[in-house]
Amino acid sequence: MVIAVCIIQAGHTHVVSTLLAAGCGLNRADLVGASPLITCARQGHVDTTRVIAEHPDVDMEWTDNERRTALIVATQLNHRDIVERLITAGQ
Repeated sequence: MVIAVCIIQAGHTHVVSTLLAAGCGLNRADLVGASPLITCARQGHVDTTRVIAEHPDVDMEWTDNERRTALIVATQLNHRDIVERLITAGQ
């Protein structure tokens, strides 16, 4: 899990896609309760956020320890491109 978190934090979209294809879990928390989707939204990785948000197994309503979803985190950090992608993916 630690390696996957580092890859997600770095925004390596192609590696994330490979991990997802291999069945890597999307709905797991790091130490602050953030899912991979929340981590991408926080880091501002637009393409990686899109790949994760479009995966059929992702929990778009996952909240971290502060009860924030990826959409809330992206909005708070003014990541407009990510906000738009999350809204589109959630429809």
